Amino acid sequence: MSARRIVVCPGSYDPVTYGHVDVIQRASGLFDEVVVGVVIGSTRKRYMFDTDVRINFVRDAVAHLDNVRVEGFNMLVSEFARQIGACALVKGLRAISDFDYEFQMAQINKGLAPEIETVYLPASAKYSFLSSSGVREIAVWGGSVDDWVPATVVEAFRHMVAKNPKGFLGRYGLGNKILQERGNLEEAVEHLTVATQLDPTHVASHLGLGRALVSLGRKDDAKPVLRAGIDAARSGRSNGGVDLVPEMEALLRTLG
Repeated sequence: MSARRIVVCPGSYDPVTYGHVDVIQRASGLFDEVVVGVVIGSTRKRYMFDTDVRINFVRDAVAHLDNVRVEGFNMLVSEFARQIGACALVKGLRAISDFDYEFQMAQINKGLAPEIETVYLPASAKYSFLSSSGVREIAVWGGSVDDWVPATVVEAFRHMVAKNPKGFLGRYGLGNKILQERGNLEEAVEHLTVATQLDPTHVASHLGLGRALVSLGRKDDAKPVLRAGIDAARSGRSNGGVDLVPEMEALLRTLG
């Protein structure tokens, strides 16, 4: 009898999306067992949702797949794969930008664990644009993410904002809503200032605050805010936001 083929689908799943579920489901049809590995700690990222919450999100999302289980891990993914007896890591690819990073990681993981392969599944067309960071941004702005994440995740976003309107999510969402509606800029600055204080690595908060300050004519105050956002994005301390850097740099240049 041949050995069971076990694979790992690693990720932070902050939160899990239907794009993730699509890749996991397709992997479950190719291999005997799929272990979804949810990253517990990271030197690069800060997570919106706690580890237990992220794990439960994924478990609910893949409950219909009999050969899939979910575990958290806090070690090198190659070591985690070895511990569970996996033969490969399975990851989804959305675009060329994904490939550049994933190719580097595949080479590193191959060096650490030569016996473990990396398998890539191209994202399904309807999910090729979808990312956890994009979902978070839309949800915080009050937009609907119902078509992109499971119902448990949708409810969690709603609960976070409703429960703590003065916390990070509420402050960021309120500040940007005011900017969108061209409301009271002083009020927007107040909310976004608190948001940057609660999470100094959230790049979009710095961009929003910078815009509001510039609109108020407070150019000298806007400069350090924008620079801090750029630094957070480039240093890897932020959970996304690199795509906002060109806009922030352009805004900085207009300030002299």
